[in-house]
Amino acid sequence: MSEEPRVLIVEDERALALALAAAVRHSGAGSELAPTAAQARRKLNESGPFQAMILDIGLPDQNGLDFLGSLPEAMRVPTVVVSAHGEIGNTISARKLGVREFFTKPLDFDAFTGCLSGLLREVSATAMTSQVSGQSGESEVAFAGAAPAMRMVFQQIAHAAASREPVLIRGETGTGKTRVAGLIRHHSRAKDSPEATFSAGVPGSGGSLLETLNEAAGGSVLIENLTSLTAHDQAELLGWLESGGDQFPRVLATCDLSLREAVSRGEFRSDLYYRLQVLEIRLPALRERLEDLPVLVAYFVGQMVPGRRIEV
Repeated sequence: MSEEPRVLIVEDERALALALAAAVRHSGAGSELAPTAAQARRKLNESGPFQAMILDIGLPDQNGLDFLGSLPEAMRVPTVVVSAHGEIGNTISARKLGVREFFTKPLDFDAFTGCLSGLLREVSATAMTSQVSGQSGESEVAFAGAAPAMRMVFQQIAHAAASREPVLIRGETGTGKTRVAGLIRHHSRAKDSPEATFSAGVPGSGGSLLETLNEAAGGSVLIENLTSLTAHDQAELLGWLESGGDQFPRVLATCDLSLREAVSRGEFRSDLYYRLQVLEIRLPALRERLEDLPVLVAYFVGQMVPGRRIEV
């Protein structure tokens, strides 16, 4: 699993800085404090990377917005500003600098914590997107880009990686269902545990479902093409799920968009479907995220002309 996100808190009021640190911890991240712009610059340079920054405008050695504007692009992180004064000029200046949110003192901590949690989820999703996009192989291409539909997918992957519940991954052919299962495995606490894959409806693809479940005991099992699971295997899997136990492997299952129709037709057990549907991730087709086309085109052109930076 990836390391805990870190937030730099640039605030000279000690009591407020500690309260902000508590809010950051509540949002699932760690924090470091810097009471001055000079110390903040040093921490960004020496103690990074940080995933976000909380910045007070009224710092003792420099105006917070001036400090933010002076940072080189490589040192900038998503920033939330707090200020004792909500002048329209400060708000406009903050927006021009790319500040994500502007809060006035005294803080509404419920609104602040909600904003921070959302920001950290977005940063985590973007980081995962970058990680996957930077890997080689055609199976990773579907994860390039940052369309809203894909940001939601990466948030769901992060949520699934932190859980032990079954995951149902739905999508058309070529949307990257198997790759999503691999990401969930890689980012989970049990990433070093046994894992196995069973491809339903593929003759000669390996052993029986029962053998695969035993092979993955204590880890995770990926069941591909769930819609093609035989009635016998459906009953066997349901029995395993109902029996539970510490050594029962976590089930990750992939299917196309027709599984619900198979349930309606009586071809797939409804009780098994609802057992597997605890966490569901639906992968969008490319036509649903056309804004990612430039990134994908740049990727493919880059594969054909390696070593050159391509902009589309």
